[in-house]
Amino acid sequence: MNSNDRYLSKRLKKFIRVNAKSSKSKGWLSDWLSYQSQIAKLLVNGLKGVSIYRENRLVIENSVDVLFIHEVELMKKLHRKRGMFSRLDRLQITHAEIDPKTSKQIAKSRELFGCSNESLLFRNYDLYAQYLLETYSPKVIVTDRNGDLFSPFLKKRAAETGCKVVHLPHSVLTKESSKYRMIDYDYYLLYGASSLEHLNALTTKFGECDVILSGSYLFDSDFTLPPATEKGYVLLLGMGPAMEERPRYAQYYHSVLEWAERNPSIQLHVRLHPRSSGAFWIQAAESIDNVVVRPQGESFIDSCRGAFMCLTSYTNAVVDAALLGRPSLLVCGNDVVDYLQVERFFSSRVVDSEAISSSINLYKTQLSTFQKKAEHFAEYHVYSKNRSVEDITKVIVELVEGKQPTIECHLKGDC
Repeated sequence: MNSNDRYLSKRLKKFIRVNAKSSKSKGWLSDWLSYQSQIAKLLVNGLKGVSIYRENRLVIENSVDVLFIHEVELMKKLHRKRGMFSRLDRLQITHAEIDPKTSKQIAKSRELFGCSNESLLFRNYDLYAQYLLETYSPKVIVTDRNGDLFSPFLKKRAAETGCKVVHLPHSVLTKESSKYRMIDYDYYLLYGASSLEHLNALTTKFGECDVILSGSYLFDSDFTLPPATEKGYVLLLGMGPAMEERPRYAQYYHSVLEWAERNPSIQLHVRLHPRSSGAFWIQAAESIDNVVVRPQGESFIDSCRGAFMCLTSYTNAVVDAALLGRPSLLVCGNDVVDYLQVERFFSSRVVDSEAISSSINLYKTQLSTFQKKAEHFAEYHVYSKNRSVEDITKVIVELVEGKQPTIECHLKGDC
């Protein structure tokens, strides 16, 4: 192992140790055991990979301009990047999509070949990066799995061929996850200013990158609605099943339902979480005339179309709602962390039905003011708003053509 490879392995081990200290840590022993567990898994997978390393193999090339490595297998099936893909197709930029692989999955594959001077802990990542670059010969690689230990090796191998590694996070970066400490890419295309503020505030980061504020690949020019009026309905953004089952979160639903029963002149529409059974609200809709459950599978735009505001206990969808001009109100206690700073831009959270009623009346009577707040909230989190897909595509095309995109700043970690 040469000195550069040894230095990279040492830095990564330090990074894993620091990252093991999660916000839910139960003490130093728990942190140490978490660190040792991760190292042990990497070592076992490295040993498994040794048996299939080959110095030479026949490379079946499938050359493309851009290679997209998804966060999880499901993302490929959801086709969330179709707007970007259609734009690349029109520009005759060739691209391919592949599912991600963990160290364990790489060890089981037949895609390890060549030579590596990396530590046994990380050799699978290094050789798999070599495999991808020799198979696809991309000019740009786009990743979206946050905190992936594969990233430093992909960036290192890509630099040998002139390929650029671009990372597209799939959400606003907040304190909710520790995976954002990995920043080792050529370009990090962030949602907006709030994400950059979060990265700057992190005490420990790995790697370095050029930052571009570009928005999200989820929002294009079609993601827009006419301004709402106070004659619309209130839209409740439902929680996931894990949260719905917790007593304190269930109480928030009961508070909203109590408000609906006391205010029959205002319709309450409920957009269920995709994984929720919706039993609570389906039952409520059967007996209360002004409660309506939106159809499962309906687009977010259609759910928001007739709404003048949204209620939520906690969901990232408040950003999507703000982009559509729909302000949000938090219905939850102080035990729920407001990672997206909803209260800072709109109004204080509420818990009981009386407070919900007062706040909804305030939103109705001052709707234009709250719509302006929604605009500021959206700009803070999503720099390019509904131009995001266009701006992200522009950056990728510039890199394919060998041009230097305009950057916001350069970030360098301390690991």
